[in-house]
Amino acid sequence: MPSIHAPHASHFYPHNSGQNLANPTAGQTLAHGPTGFWVKANSLEALAHMGAALLVLLLSVATFTISTLFGVLASFSMTLLLAIMLPAATPVLLITAFMFQNMAVAFFIPLMGDGAGFDAVRGLNFIILLTAFSSFILAAFLHTNRLPKQTRHWLLLTLAVIGLVVLYLGLGAVRGDIKDALIYFRNTLTPLASFAIGLSVASLYRVHMSKILLWLGLAAIAYGYAELFFTFDFLALFNGDEYFYLRLAGQIESGYWDRIMEQTGFVLRGLDDVMMVPFLNMQFFDQWFPRVFRLSGPNIHPISYAYALAVISAFMLYSKRGWFLFLSIPLLLIIGSKGALVLLLCAISLKISTKLIGLRLSVIGMVLVLTAYIGAAIIYGRANGDYHVLGFLAGIRDFLRNPAGQGLGFGGNLSSSIKNVLSWTRAQHLGVADIPVESALGVMLYQMGIATTFYFALLIGIIRACYKMFVRTGAEVYLFGIAAITTIIANSVLQEEAIYSPLALGLTLCMVGISMGQYWRQQNGKIYQKQRSAHA
Repeated sequence: MPSIHAPHASHFYPHNSGQNLANPTAGQTLAHGPTGFWVKANSLEALAHMGAALLVLLLSVATFTISTLFGVLASFSMTLLLAIMLPAATPVLLITAFMFQNMAVAFFIPLMGDGAGFDAVRGLNFIILLTAFSSFILAAFLHTNRLPKQTRHWLLLTLAVIGLVVLYLGLGAVRGDIKDALIYFRNTLTPLASFAIGLSVASLYRVHMSKILLWLGLAAIAYGYAELFFTFDFLALFNGDEYFYLRLAGQIESGYWDRIMEQTGFVLRGLDDVMMVPFLNMQFFDQWFPRVFRLSGPNIHPISYAYALAVISAFMLYSKRGWFLFLSIPLLLIIGSKGALVLLLCAISLKISTKLIGLRLSVIGMVLVLTAYIGAAIIYGRANGDYHVLGFLAGIRDFLRNPAGQGLGFGGNLSSSIKNVLSWTRAQHLGVADIPVESALGVMLYQMGIATTFYFALLIGIIRACYKMFVRTGAEVYLFGIAAITTIIANSVLQEEAIYSPLALGLTLCMVGISMGQYWRQQNGKIYQKQRSAHA
């Protein structure tokens, strides 16, 4: 359990180094003197946090080669130790695990033994998440008065929504397959827990996340270009190709590709059929552009990788590092995730329009444009039998039939409940899927019913808090929260990954939580200094 103590004023102010989320480059113009010294000190501290996170991640993956039980216990222990000894590095570990865990898993594949070990180790980032979340929440409740009042307020709201998620986990486990229920518990909980971790840590400690996120983003971009130019030759360097083969073998054994063949006529011939896609992943462009190698990134999942690039790029844009976009946009276009591209486009547009017409009109305009975009996509998709639209409409239909919800694990791309139920041929004929899939909002309405409104109400509340913070401070980092969360909510209508991928909403809420926590930590620092002066 992390220790929470009455913080010294130096925890709140980085000694005039200018290292803050609103302006991470401020104060770095002096090469000598106190400012230059503290800039170097902050960089060394950030490197220490980064190194500790990477070490814990690699050691945790390695322990799973001994046994699954030993891996679970060892990764729990190392994460807990990091949270106690170096709490400010905990969000770094979480985000590093989200982004690079699967690359590390691929490296250790020859030592994994069987497919069961491979499946087990891929749940490592959830072990890290639960351990960090539990430790900081427990510490927060044991030392409630030492957290900023606003942090306590948001943690209680988040815990209330998590309580609903746990309730529907129980319902899904009793009524259906417990494995499916646990999968969607992980997917639904991850964004909320990520927000709580970022918020609680940054409310007490100085987190160098802007600098570290830049380093992680550059590493992810370097990986993407290596994958683009050298494809399987690059992947073979760390057994990345074996990772794909193992995952494909699991899909074949589950009967997934048999169902695809029956429903669409597509016959899987090899890995190239999965990895080569048309431009923007749309068949329309097949006649205009050659097929491209679909990049999967170090997390080895194309859509999640695209969201990671888009979220990091948006954050860098608001951190006065707009040059990052020129490196990431070519990769985003090649991956072809429209949701991630829309997120980045909204972030750019909000930044420009806020300077021209103000925040209020800019946010209203963004919401109207996103509403029109989703509405047009639904109309077009319904007319053309788009799977995402048909899956969303199924969610609306089944929510109206049972507003209480079915429980976690029912419906969704990762659930076994869709086997022998979902037929895309029938869905296209009827204009609605047999069971909700391909839409996070549709699946969540089906699983959690009316409780889904509380989940999205929390997200809207966070957007509103970012709005108020920007008005109060003028710090553009809060525009990131407004643009990213609003776009992800819109994308969730037609994409499961928008909510359920840790590198989409999870990464976004972790960064927003850090920015909110840092602001309240600084405000508490001013109050603390005034109290010390009054007693002096």
